[in-house]
Amino acid sequence: MSEPKKFSPFTIGLAFFAMFFGSGNLVFPLFLGQYAGDHWFTVFLGFLLSGVIGPLFGVVAMVAYQGNTNKFFETIGKRNALIFVSLLMMVWIPFGAAPRCIRVAYESFATAVPTVPLWIFGIVYSALVYFSIVRKSRMIEVLGYFLTPALLICLAVLWVLGMLGTEAPPTSIESTASIFHTGLAHGYETMDLIASFFFSLSIIAVIQAEKMPVGQSMKKALLSGFIGMSILAMVYLALIYMAARNADLLAPLAKDQLLPFISRQFLGPQWSIIPVGVVFLACLTTSVAMLSVFADFVKEKYLPWDETSSYSVIIGVVLTYFLSLFTFDGLMVVTTPILEISCPLLILLTVYNLGKKFFFESSNGAPQVEN
Repeated sequence: MSEPKKFSPFTIGLAFFAMFFGSGNLVFPLFLGQYAGDHWFTVFLGFLLSGVIGPLFGVVAMVAYQGNTNKFFETIGKRNALIFVSLLMMVWIPFGAAPRCIRVAYESFATAVPTVPLWIFGIVYSALVYFSIVRKSRMIEVLGYFLTPALLICLAVLWVLGMLGTEAPPTSIESTASIFHTGLAHGYETMDLIASFFFSLSIIAVIQAEKMPVGQSMKKALLSGFIGMSILAMVYLALIYMAARNADLLAPLAKDQLLPFISRQFLGPQWSIIPVGVVFLACLTTSVAMLSVFADFVKEKYLPWDETSSYSVIIGVVLTYFLSLFTFDGLMVVTTPILEISCPLLILLTVYNLGKKFFFESSNGAPQVEN
């Protein structure tokens, strides 16, 4: 029997980065930078806390529970767990990140073909997502390997061009507390804290396959997660600072228009098609990944008779399509209050479960961590 392939913490860290670097989330650091002005670092700290450190905490919890989400959430009771996870799934995918991907993809597409309305684009996009999931297309998986580095290269070029000839960020009239809270709220809006409990399972499986003691697995996951989240934090910081230096230019724009506008402004109409095309494809692959998770959850908990998952996929795709017809701010009116309650509760549950596992259980003679 062959030994399982071992990956370095840096390689796994890059995988963590790719997992959380959702294309739909790119709009938030751009918005926050132009909003905060000379308080760009304050807004970054709020965004860092809820959009980077929080998800890393979730990954650690899933490693401790060996990727068993049912065991983790059912510490509050099976019925309560089903209600809470259902709420998290709904606010994360069909009410949050999935319609955001359609809107960001549409604004990118509209750069090249501005005559197609959103509702028609959304139907075609949703059909592509549906058939990619039900037919388990490997094309989406293969695209995913190349899109993260391509997206990073495009953003690096835009960042350099966006920094040239700019002046210091303008003075903000908002209070420091208000700016920090805005960064914190938008970090929750990335939905990465919720995603960390479900998206990270495939990477955790890679670490577990190495057959190390739980303590060593935790250390490797922590180091890998720290590497991945450090890269993510640096990308967010660079985008926030670049947007702050271009605040006057970006201020009148809606969130989903920021990235296409920057591409046209700094690259011109001909070359801007490259980054917006990459963003479009990245949104598509992200949508497929999220709605696959949603369909699996719906099938397992509510539609166990749906053997092919086709009905579960249709529910997620149709909900996402109709909600994508609302603006970013319109969706955030619904999601922000829920996230500002559910995300701190999720963090408290994580603290409780980790404390229970590593202190209470080990004190009763069942140590969970081996060195």
